[in-house]
Amino acid sequence: MQISAEQLTNLNRLAPEIILCATGILIMVLDPFVGPARQRTLGYFALAGAIAALFTIRLAAIDTGLAYSGLIRADAFSVFVHVVVIGAAANITRWCFSRRPGWGFWRARTNW
Repeated sequence: MQISAEQLTNLNRLAPEIILCATGILIMVLDPFVGPARQRTLGYFALAGAIAALFTIRLAAIDTGLAYSGLIRADAFSVFVHVVVIGAAANITRWCFSRRPGWGFWRARTNW
């Protein structure tokens, strides 16, 4: 299966969202199967997904322009917003770990 250059460019501009969606879906699928003692592992996985999304923002920053026939725009402002929002999500996830040591990710998030 060959991917056209235009499709690859479109995927590069959507890379942070693809990483975040895939990470979120995997966490929701794995959550019922992970015991209470191992919930912290899902938090680390969420943090790793946010950090990976931060790194993929570089792909959108290098190749700015329109994607999917003008539906999505990758420019300096959208890169800035991605960095702020995903960086905040990574910091909140990290903060949940440091707030109550020994607690699982979801429990620390719901008991502010």
